[in-house]
Formats: sequence, structure tokens, C-alpha cells
Amino acid sequence: MAEVTKQWEDATSAAADAGARIAVLRTSVVLDQSGGALKPLLLPFRLGVGGRLGSGRQWFASVSLADYVAAVSRIGIVTDDESMSGPYNIVAPVPATNAEFTAALGQRLHRPTRLPVPAVALKAALPELSRSPPRRRQGSASPAAGGGLRVLSPHNRRPARRRSG
Repeated sequence: MAEVTKQWEDATSAAADAGARIAVLRTSVVLDQSGGALKPLLLPFRLGVGGRLGSGRQWFASVSLADYVAAVSRIGIVTDDESMSGPYNIVAPVPATNAEFTAALGQRLHRPTRLPVPAVALKAALPELSRSPPRRRQGSASPAAGGGLRVLSPHNRRPARRRSG
């Protein structure tokens, strides 16, 4: 996946060389109570068999749907601001590990999270993820906030939080 991402980002150099404003959006997992990436996670948790993956020390970079839409709108769609260019990591600024996210989701759904997915099963099902060092996948927020972006959900420890209003 890292090689594909590098090739994709390198492919923008021709447009940049021609003078176009290029904003490269590196998007983490987008979470929202209406579905998306959260939907397939809900069933095992609702059945009481949701649990951390292996040790749970893997970083789980995510962003709320509201923050994702705000970032994409500010960086790429609405603005003609030339300073809004370059790479942007669209991720909640306060990271969480898989264990922290799992605990928060279980707590939000009032379900136990005592059954971890064994590391051997994780390696069999997701070999690329299991080979990566845990810290390698920790996302960090980019300077989008400096461009006027306001973060609505600063961390991903509230995966099923309801929006007010």
C-alpha cells in the first residue's frame, strides 16, 4: 500500500510543474454513526464478541465524517487559496490505539470487549497490517488547521458519538 501511495503522489508532479495547485489528501479511516467503515465493526460488538486486534498496540488512525468533509471542502474544493497546497493528513489530531478504540466502542455500545482477535488470526487475515511495526501507522494531523480548518472531533475515542443539532 505504501508503494501505491508513493506512486500516486509522485504522479501529481507533472501538474505541479505546470503551475497547478496540488493538495494531496492522505485520508485515514472515516467514521460516522450512519455507516461507512464503522458499520462492519458494529455487528461483532453488538453480539458481545468485539475485541482488540492482537496486542491492540496498533495505531488506529481515523477521522469523523464531519471533519473529513470540512477538510476536503477547505483544502480542495471551496478554496482558491494557493497556500492550501501540498500533503495533508486527514486524521483526528489525537491518535488512539486499536485497544483504546475498541474499549471506547464497546463502552459506547454498552458491550464487553474481552475477546481479542488472536495475533495468529490477524496475521493470516491481514498479513500486510500484521508485518508493520505498531508505530508506523500512527497518523498525525497536518497543518490544515493553520489554513482555517476547525477540528470538530479532536480524537477517535468516541467512535459512535452523536452529532448535536
